[in-house]
Amino acid sequence: DTGAYYTPNDVTNVITEQSVDPKLRDEIIEAYVDTLGDSDDDASIIRNQLEAKSLEEILQRVEEGEGWYADPDAIDTALDRISSLTVVDPACGSGHFLTTAMDEIHRAQVSLMRGKMGDEPPAEERYDAKKTLALNSIYGVDIEPVGVEIAKLRVWLKMVEGNGWLPSFGRLPNIDVNIESGNSLIGFP
Repeated sequence: DTGAYYTPNDVTNVITEQSVDPKLRDEIIEAYVDTLGDSDDDASIIRNQLEAKSLEEILQRVEEGEGWYADPDAIDTALDRISSLTVVDPACGSGHFLTTAMDEIHRAQVSLMRGKMGDEPPAEERYDAKKTLALNSIYGVDIEPVGVEIAKLRVWLKMVEGNGWLPSFGRLPNIDVNIESGNSLIGFP
């Protein structure tokens, strides 16, 4: 009756693979080209080598510290670029796509952090990265106020999931302005 529909995992995964993954890959490629491409020839070589690889291959090489993939400045630039991506779901419902996209961006962040540190990043750094995503990258609107509250809860739970969150990490951020109740087709009343 309300038009509510829960998007299954396989659908949100496909949407994320087709929308978020290509953008992550592009941002990482641009970060490496900008940082390491001292000349036009260097930039062209780096771009060609990276564009021949999938996102997974690039992240794997970064994690393994292979050659110029381990350059800390390039990794920092890539982290900055992907941490500033914005994901908007204009009919977010309970936030399933938002949390799937957040997971995918965070997976890339952690891979880059592993490459930079040479080891698993500490739990607090992983939490801080997810918190930054929740505050600066994840936005949603839905006409159903209950769905919006569920979406906020899911994003908060995503922040603490898998990080071994401790109270010493601080309070969960207020994301009330990131996920709002409204009609994205006609705007706010």
